[in-house]
Amino acid sequence: MPFPPGHYYADGKFVRYADLTSVSEYSSDDIDTVCGKIREKLIAGIEKRLDADAPLGFLLSGGLDSSLVCAISAKLLGKKIRTFAIG
Repeated sequence: MPFPPGHYYADGKFVRYADLTSVSEYSSDDIDTVCGKIREKLIAGIEKRLDADAPLGFLLSGGLDSSLVCAISAKLLGKKIRTFAIG
């Protein structure tokens, strides 16, 4: 069974934390503004997690998400990063 979108896994089951089909509010911003806000939030989230006192490693899943996180991380750190892949 694939990992469902908007879920996390706990106590042996998938738990929904978000349901995109029940969004009650929509942004009236143009697409460039929305994309800029998403970019800012993504970079801020990555920056927050790069603050570590131990060596960092990144697990590549083969998808776009992990590749994007790695690319942004390498740019923010200003150096090569250590990546791993399974399979």
